[in-house]
Amino acid sequence: MKSIHRVILPSKRREYKRVAAYCRVSTKHDEQQTSLTMQKAYYETYIHEHENWILTGVYADQDTGRNIAKRSQFQLLMSDCRQGKIDLILTKSISRFGRGILDLLKCYRELKHLNVDVYFEIEKLYLSNSKSEQLITHIPLKLVCLLRI
Repeated sequence: MKSIHRVILPSKRREYKRVAAYCRVSTKHDEQQTSLTMQKAYYETYIHEHENWILTGVYADQDTGRNIAKRSQFQLLMSDCRQGKIDLILTKSISRFGRGILDLLKCYRELKHLNVDVYFEIEKLYLSNSKSEQLITHIPLKLVCLLRI
């Protein structure tokens, strides 16, 4: 009698990325509120279109970019990153993350340490790119936004 040996194939484990989005507008005017709503809807759809991405949240603030401490949703985003809930953050541009260089560098370095990447759509730049910190520290943010590097 022949015996049949069961062959165990290695499982095809799919790597999922936990992806969040960060949106910010500076004022509470109606047109800004519409912009914020559109940004949130855009990111929800965009993230759902990627089969290996899991939407972990869309964080949105209506406040100035100068003071990170006052933006409750940004603080929640950072807290979730510290808890290991997020692998990638999508945001429209560097200026949406903030306008204060020192605050930005502190956040960028912490996110790098946490292995959380950030993608800035307008600049087409990932935080993990070795040139990202150099770009942020050597070119004024307004110029970066104008150049759309």
